[in-house]
Amino acid sequence: IDDIGYHLRDRDRLAALSDKVTYAILPLLPYSRYFGNLSRTTGAEIILHLPLDTTQDKVPGRGLIVDTMTPEDILAMLARDLDSVPNHVGVNNHMGSRGTANRAMMTIILKDLKQRGLFFLDSYTTPDSVVPSVAREIGLPFLARGIFLDNEDSKPAILAQLKQLRQVAREKGNAVAIGHYRTNTLEVLASEIPAMEDEGFLIITLQEMLEIQRD
Repeated sequence: IDDIGYHLRDRDRLAALSDKVTYAILPLLPYSRYFGNLSRTTGAEIILHLPLDTTQDKVPGRGLIVDTMTPEDILAMLARDLDSVPNHVGVNNHMGSRGTANRAMMTIILKDLKQRGLFFLDSYTTPDSVVPSVAREIGLPFLARGIFLDNEDSKPAILAQLKQLRQVAREKGNAVAIGHYRTNTLEVLASEIPAMEDEGFLIITLQEMLEIQRD
């Protein structure tokens, strides 16, 4: 679940999903630390939702890393961002269609994550992403997003994407779904996660998926 940290409005809906979702928390926001610590009671996995440079006409937010920064500034900002999100075990990109296509910048970031014992989930906001090749080159554990659940913020659209998720998981054996910290998304997941489990799907953490990949 991306974009966590701005507000508490959907906190109870998120907490009700317990450890069936991963919290992708934006850095340096009013509630970044709160949600990182909330995982101690919900059991949810925590990753930093790292703002990276985008080709869109949008500002990804606080803690942004761009390719005009020096390597030292990139590492300093990454450390600051990570420090603001407690209990993290990995990182995924927030926006980043320009950032994840920049080999020099991603090499600096991914090497640092490897040293810290973290993994990277490529939100795959661009087909030009160099994350897979750089991660393989340096030996960093990584995953790639399979399905975006809620590009359209409506329950029928989210249900349709979950149907697609089921199909991808059946064909490939697994799939990573990314949704956002929104009422519709969390309410649909509250009913659909148990339904998927009844159908025989296992809802696992990103770390567990990496373990399967290693095996």
